[in-house]
Amino acid sequence: MQNNDLILAKERAEVATAKFVELYDFAPTGYFTLSREGEIIELNLCASQMLGMQHSKLINSRFILFVTNDTKPNFNSFLEKVFAGKTKAECDITLSINANVQMFVHLVGNVPDGEELCFVTAVDITARKTAEKGIIQARNQAEKSNRAKIEFLSRMSHELRTPMHSMLSYAQLLEMSELNPTQKKWVNHIFTSGKHLLNLIDEVLDISGTNAGKLSLLIEPVPLMGIIEEMMDTIQPLANAGQLKLELESVPANQLFVLADRKRLKQVLIHLLSNAIKFNRQGGSVTVKTERMPQTDAGILTVRISIIDTGLGISSDDLPKLFLPFGRIDAEVTNADGIGLGLDIVKIKMDAMKGMVGVESVYGVGSTFWIELPMVQE
Repeated sequence: MQNNDLILAKERAEVATAKFVELYDFAPTGYFTLSREGEIIELNLCASQMLGMQHSKLINSRFILFVTNDTKPNFNSFLEKVFAGKTKAECDITLSINANVQMFVHLVGNVPDGEELCFVTAVDITARKTAEKGIIQARNQAEKSNRAKIEFLSRMSHELRTPMHSMLSYAQLLEMSELNPTQKKWVNHIFTSGKHLLNLIDEVLDISGTNAGKLSLLIEPVPLMGIIEEMMDTIQPLANAGQLKLELESVPANQLFVLADRKRLKQVLIHLLSNAIKFNRQGGSVTVKTERMPQTDAGILTVRISIIDTGLGISSDDLPKLFLPFGRIDAEVTNADGIGLGLDIVKIKMDAMKGMVGVESVYGVGSTFWIELPMVQE
């Protein structure tokens, strides 16, 4: 009985060994056994396919002969680390299969205790490396195209400003001359359209300058209420034309100072106030509200300026598109002018001033656009 058990155990061991050898040989991963000098002692079928030669011809060959010159230092360092007592070492190399084909391979090696041989697992990472290379090339091409676009926008905008200023100057001279009502109307159209085009040119310059890292800023303590009131006075005629009520709601302590660039802050407020009026209902209202926000975990106090309108509102699907350049979500439902640069410029300027911008809206009810800036603490 015992002999039968021994025979059965031996047969099972032989079957298990045969299965192991089969799994080893036909595994989709390359397995190498290397000596301290880097000679190939043993390898499986996948490993021989990686090197492009028959199994028998590879035994006792030096592995480094199949490694491209640029990655041989990686392999040498890998071997040194493994045999220096590291339990595990890794590296990426390139194998030269033939004159036209190369394979990117990731090696993982270890030396079991008491052994003088290194056991190496080799995984083909060619697809990943090719994808990474494609991504890098695409990114470089996109950056190159973006630089060309910025340069073009900057040059064209500067070239357009000179004749536009000349046209507006002559329009002003005509406006002051003796004209009949019809002629005055025509000149007014020229003047109004010219100013609008000049504003668009300035907006394009702002975008190109910011993308090129050339947006100049002077961050300083700025008296908030004075600027808000000044911008509301500037925009009041536009509100009157639309029969809109313009209101200011501020915190009790109205002498608030924020850290900002005075010029850029004025531009941001004008953009937001103009939009609140442009997309409002006739007879509606625009409310400017300032409030101190709770202190952040970092101990920073901010002031939020909200511009609240009673306009058409914005659907939840369209909210993510608001701060994208040339995003005219209103184009199909309103006759308002513009090319969709305003809110993109607002975000650019707020980011540059280390501030924040956001929006809340209910379709058919109205919208609240807000900005936040660090408050100067006494």
